[in-house]
Amino acid sequence: AGKLIAAIAEFAAGSEPTGPAGPAASAKPAVAEPVAAERGPVDVIKVGAELLDALGTLAGATAIFRGRIEQQVNDAQAALQEMETTIERMRDQLRRLDTETQGRILSRQQVDGQAYEDFDPLEMDRHSHLQQLSRALFESASDLLDLKETLAGRNLEAQTLLQQQARVDSQLQEGLMRTRMVPFERLLPRLQRVVRQVAEALGKEVEFEVSQAQGEMDRSVLERMIAPLEHMLRNAVDHGLEPIEQRLAAGKPAVGHIRLALL
Repeated sequence: AGKLIAAIAEFAAGSEPTGPAGPAASAKPAVAEPVAAERGPVDVIKVGAELLDALGTLAGATAIFRGRIEQQVNDAQAALQEMETTIERMRDQLRRLDTETQGRILSRQQVDGQAYEDFDPLEMDRHSHLQQLSRALFESASDLLDLKETLAGRNLEAQTLLQQQARVDSQLQEGLMRTRMVPFERLLPRLQRVVRQVAEALGKEVEFEVSQAQGEMDRSVLERMIAPLEHMLRNAVDHGLEPIEQRLAAGKPAVGHIRLALL
């Protein structure tokens, strides 16, 4: 097994194994782990700027739609709470109706010592029917309350899903933003070339220094910065630096200095 591992490690290092009994096969186990840890270059896929812009727009639209759905879910939650209050009020009214109906039946049975046989049976039937209706309504109110609880549970699940979607949308937007970020250093050769060409055309010597240029910027922002930066550098060489003779006469070094810092 050790010889097989050594042969695999040697193959991963880019050389062919010398054989199961060769010296190279027995000398490689110690470097198998570092070789396995080495990775090749990360795959890079070229994607058009228009496609990235379109994806960013879609991600923004998704966030807007999610916000609207969140507002509707919150409104539904408020409506469910109001529904619960209404159901409780209706149940209380039905309880009072049932109590009043029962009290009227008992009072009519015993008013002024009248016997039960003096009670109107038709009125008795009406009161009994009213009791049945009030109790049926009370059960319906209980069913509505159960339905409200079910809807409240679904509403809570929707809120949880929206929170998860918000995190996914945030990660998606951050990923799209990273794809649009480019290093500012990519612009330096172009800026140095502008300074050199203007200095040569005007017969001036310029030292161009750039500091803190390790950051990244949005590609579209960087593209909009190119023209203003080139214009500023041309003006700095043309109007900001005197000719060599004037600089020497003024006690200044012959080479002018231009410094650009990315803050």
